[in-house]
Amino acid sequence: MDKKEKGKKRSWGLYVLAFCVPVIGLLVHMLIGKCYPFGDNSILLGDAKDQYLSFFKELYDRLKNGQSLLFSWNGGMGYDFYCNMMYYLMSPFNLITLCFGRYSMELGMIVTMAVEIGMCAVSALYYFRHTYINSMEHGRINDGVTFVFSIVYAMCNYILAYQYNLMWLTSLVLVPFVMLGIEKIVRKQDYRLYIVTMILVFVVNFYFAWFVCLLSFFWFIDQNRGGCKAWMKCFVKWFLVSVCAALAAAAVLIPCYILVRSRNDNFTNASSYTWNTIGNIGNFIQSFFWGHALDIAGHDLFTVNSYCGIVIVVLMVCYLLNAEITPGNRIRRCVILLFLAASLCVSGLIYVMHGFSYPHSISNRDVFLLTVFIIISAFEQVCKLKKLGIIRMSIVAIILMGLTICAFIWNNDVQNIICYMGTILILVYSLICLFLYERNSITGKSMLINVIVLCLLEVMGNSFLINDNSKVDIRVLPNIAASEWEDDYKAIKLQAGERKTSWVFSTNNMIDSDTNLFSSMKNTEMVWLFRRLGLSYQDNGGCYVYRGTTPVTAAMFNVRNVLTDSPAHYGGYTSKEQKKIYNDYQQTSDVLQLMENDYLAGLGFMCSYELELNDWMNGNAFEVQNAFMSSALGEKTDLFTEVTIPSIEISGNYCLPFKQQGNLFPYLSTALNDSVMNLSLGITIPEDIHLYVHLSDAYRVMTNVYIDGKEYSTLDTYPSNGEILDLGNLKKGQKVSLLVYTLASPGVKGETMINFYSLDDVLMQTSLTQLRAQKLEVSRLDDTRIEGHISAKEDGILYTSIPYYKGFQIYVDGKRESVVPIGNALIGIEVQAGEHDIYITYFPYGLKAGIICSILGLLCTAFIIRLNTRKLQIIKEGKTRVEN
Repeated sequence: MDKKEKGKKRSWGLYVLAFCVPVIGLLVHMLIGKCYPFGDNSILLGDAKDQYLSFFKELYDRLKNGQSLLFSWNGGMGYDFYCNMMYYLMSPFNLITLCFGRYSMELGMIVTMAVEIGMCAVSALYYFRHTYINSMEHGRINDGVTFVFSIVYAMCNYILAYQYNLMWLTSLVLVPFVMLGIEKIVRKQDYRLYIVTMILVFVVNFYFAWFVCLLSFFWFIDQNRGGCKAWMKCFVKWFLVSVCAALAAAAVLIPCYILVRSRNDNFTNASSYTWNTIGNIGNFIQSFFWGHALDIAGHDLFTVNSYCGIVIVVLMVCYLLNAEITPGNRIRRCVILLFLAASLCVSGLIYVMHGFSYPHSISNRDVFLLTVFIIISAFEQVCKLKKLGIIRMSIVAIILMGLTICAFIWNNDVQNIICYMGTILILVYSLICLFLYERNSITGKSMLINVIVLCLLEVMGNSFLINDNSKVDIRVLPNIAASEWEDDYKAIKLQAGERKTSWVFSTNNMIDSDTNLFSSMKNTEMVWLFRRLGLSYQDNGGCYVYRGTTPVTAAMFNVRNVLTDSPAHYGGYTSKEQKKIYNDYQQTSDVLQLMENDYLAGLGFMCSYELELNDWMNGNAFEVQNAFMSSALGEKTDLFTEVTIPSIEISGNYCLPFKQQGNLFPYLSTALNDSVMNLSLGITIPEDIHLYVHLSDAYRVMTNVYIDGKEYSTLDTYPSNGEILDLGNLKKGQKVSLLVYTLASPGVKGETMINFYSLDDVLMQTSLTQLRAQKLEVSRLDDTRIEGHISAKEDGILYTSIPYYKGFQIYVDGKRESVVPIGNALIGIEVQAGEHDIYITYFPYGLKAGIICSILGLLCTAFIIRLNTRKLQIIKEGKTRVEN
């Protein structure tokens, strides 16, 4: 076998090894954490289990059943499936997940995650072996260096922290090809790799493409050479090619951008920060330490998951003082590094770097930009290895030691002793190796071997150390004993337009719900409508949950059946069947009840013109529901009446309650460790009454209810900023105890608002009869089409419980009509008195324009690639003739 064949064989083996190392690291983590399929836990954290699993199953069902990919009624009362698919599901690696089938989808996601992490190492290895920065001779040293740096990329803390975001991993696989494509543009005017890779970046996840575009810009600035005129000429070409790539992906970008821009998030987790607020510098420096704890949730605006290797940081600092590299290149790199570091520590820059918005948790999603530039700088230092001299080497040591001391002095996030001792030992050993090399005590080859081995052991050791049992989660379906009741849920039969949902073991299980939605691509006005009505929602606009109903909301949303173990959260529903189940996962028994809506009013019904004014959305939840019904009927209708409780006994656990102030119950949280504070409220019922209670708190509430000492409602551990409980028909003198839990941190002052109201059911039945008399009769409901008939007694607004998206088109008797937004969230239609056929269709807004632009962009891309290929071929043939 000649040298070339041996090199190819070694190269393929290196790629296989690079793929296997991070995958093995993940498997070890799963074994230690007893994660599925090796145990009952899961490495699918946060959004992966709460969102992706549901969307994957929905996609699988739609592909299997030949359903439309544009809209779905299987969640959120109806939602744009196309944009959600483009946000969560467009990675080609997701085909692996789908191949596992619906009932093994969780395992398929885990395999996909492992493959993507392995491919991050493979793509990085390809980059390091082919980048123009790599000036080392081919051989084992080159193999070793490129291999180690590929492992550093695939096992940095950024990927370890956010590996459950499968859609991000695909973009991280593509990042090295984007960088290599930019180098080809700058050095060879070869645009082919870059334009194709950027199209893939835009398609697989348009959101994360923003960060890849930032990386593309900074890397182009770093790599572009030449005078001002040549620099600008190259910049214009890079920019135009980038625009062409975005144009080719317009079928994704345009409809998704329109939907994102229409969101009313009404939230920022940085409200207490100003633009010039600076995070803790000590914490930031410390985040590069070996064994530093991961922050997988990223709730702090200044999140730190920066570690990419102590050895790597040492080499990066050496790069900045390496005389072998031109001062201009080093200054440019230093400026970029400083800017990227500042963008993680200054709130204003965080806002800019996140697309001119503050992120909803998982802050500093752009940390990988700094990580990539640090790794590249370290790699370039190795490729252009040269003795710095004792003076410069001493400066390197002083800088690193100074940064370490600053981290110890200023940080307020103390880590364990292993983190600090490990960091110091690795730092000292690295500096010793470099000083020995400077003094000719060891050769450059020996020094590189030391660096390669130390770096590999360090990165792998960091992975095993920080991926402990705290980085695993529960499995969703076993945790809710889904196998015990899913068949019962699926057996529920509905009429066209009707909905069903489940709420079991305090879990937002979107798989078995037509009503709940947790997505970044939802109609956020639905969240705020749910808030006003007293239904469950997340304060960051992330999701809404059909829970906390009353007869009014039961009439509004056409949800016929609820399967739940928490009937107190579903006022307006009556239990029709009960079933006792056993949860092997939690080792507890529970009783599920099939609840049926007593106040069903249809998918839509005629209302007065007052409804479109949206004047009914002010006040507490019960006042809003009163105002809604008054606006709908065109006359004042007070279904709910406030109840005054003359005396409430107040005590607290893990909190110090203060004096009651009307409906407000102030407190000071003293909860420590894993304890959760609660207020205990003792109430004596003043009269015979059907009582409802609405509880709200900025720190979210969970409520446990006892009536006459007997548990009436078990603690529902799903925290919401507000919830309504139906306490049922109570007699005068009965004792009610409310245990109100909140998530307030120790030392935090908070206040829980509690409103008590009674319902006039006679008036409710009268109002319901009026609404049902002019109900929309749905004759057909498909994925993207609704057909129905309405008999309107007088002119007014046809209210529907369909969430409004711009893609809806409304036809009344074949004539196109505009949408009248109800509560800024639902579809309303202006209808005249008489008999009318209603026809509603859906096609994602902007998709037609996007398809046209994509066709144009793909034609331009094909032209650019063909023209570029011919030009490069001519140049190659010209060089060949000259050489001959």
